[in-house]
Amino acid sequence: MITILIRCSDPRINKAVDELLDVEKEYSVIANTGSIKYFLVRDELSNLVEQINILAKGFGANKIILTNHTDCGFYKQLGQDEQTHYLSDLKHVKKFLSETFPQMKVKCYLIDTKLGTKVSV
Repeated sequence: MITILIRCSDPRINKAVDELLDVEKEYSVIANTGSIKYFLVRDELSNLVEQINILAKGFGANKIILTNHTDCGFYKQLGQDEQTHYLSDLKHVKKFLSETFPQMKVKCYLIDTKLGTKVSV
């Protein structure tokens, strides 16, 4: 079984992802600028669901890890570079994915880009 990691493409969080998150040795990544905000702003959660379905069926994924990180350029462009926006988006998408994929465990983390720490949501 593998984990699906949904994250921002920002290279500043690579080390934090590797060191802090409960990711299996084998995992698949869905990465783009803004992480889950990318799908929310464009009203494309159905696209995210399609990607997860392909990975779940093709590779037997049984866990989803959602991440956001502080100091995100995508959020800054939207004027939402505040922890409340990061957290509310994580909670919203976690609820949506938990209902859409009840057979999968969904975890969420906010990574502090400057401190290299995480907060479980």
